[in-house]
Amino acid sequence: MPAINTNSPSRIGKTRKTRSRYWILEPHNSQYTEEVKTNAFRLKKHIKSGYCRRSDEEKEVLLRDFWNSDGRFLAANNPAARVHFYRHWAYHGHQFTNGHDNYLVTLTPERYVKPLSAATSFNIKKLQAWVRNLLRDFDYIAIVEPAYYSNFKLGLLDPPVIAFHVHLVVRDPDTYRLRQIMDDVNQAHRSLIPGCPAADMRPITPGDHHTVLKYMVKEPSGNYRAYPKRKEVMDPETGEIESRMTGRFRQKWKTASPGVQLKMRDIIKDWHLDKIIFAGGVGRETLATIRKELMQFMPFKTRRGRQREFSGFFKKSDYDQYEN
Repeated sequence: MPAINTNSPSRIGKTRKTRSRYWILEPHNSQYTEEVKTNAFRLKKHIKSGYCRRSDEEKEVLLRDFWNSDGRFLAANNPAARVHFYRHWAYHGHQFTNGHDNYLVTLTPERYVKPLSAATSFNIKKLQAWVRNLLRDFDYIAIVEPAYYSNFKLGLLDPPVIAFHVHLVVRDPDTYRLRQIMDDVNQAHRSLIPGCPAADMRPITPGDHHTVLKYMVKEPSGNYRAYPKRKEVMDPETGEIESRMTGRFRQKWKTASPGVQLKMRDIIKDWHLDKIIFAGGVGRETLATIRKELMQFMPFKTRRGRQREFSGFFKKSDYDQYEN
């Protein structure tokens, strides 16, 4: 087999082109990479310590998820896979949003909130099918994300609960029609947190595109807590000022403990980053390009087996019942 000339003009030009296209995103890439590596170091330190109550066999499996050599398989638990995925997501997301009016849409219906014990078996394709049917005529790129709520009780479900939700970037939408859809969703569905809408849309300023794209693919390393809102009311009989609950809540986010993050990693252990993203309209072309570039680093046989394993959670015959 003839040797490959690494100094050929075609290879040099291709390498320079591949590297140069990420220069405009280098500050964001570096920041995201640093956040992922810092969190991975913290988790590995916890797993190897005596504070982690998993067995030695379980610890070995957990540490296996941190191998850099497995990054090309795009497992959601692998830090190298997230860094590799983000580079392509950020670049093509920038191409998708640049020069357009964009909105960040968040959909958090209560129907997709599950207890921690049942969250592992949740099928994200149900949520994706619902969103596709809702925004079938819009151009968007989207991603599914789980959120850990540690102190909020939903009906008979004791905390903690996992709220599966979707973040979307919608490009050049008919704002009146999009806002009407958001109002319809808020009337038909409740959110997990009373006082917070199940559907929310916010305009994205041109300088915030990179921040929004990075926010959409963040690791599920947060712990959300809900607190009741209060207001001061004067008692008509005594004239004293009292603090009373309003029936609404506010939520706060903080970095979750390593133990909580390991629970979240158990939930997404079968997730792959190229499968939790989806798109509509013109966004499908962007999605296809991202997946094509990501798949070129993966052997074909491995790719087929990985996708077959993921698709086993959802039967095509069940798709129609989630369309309405």
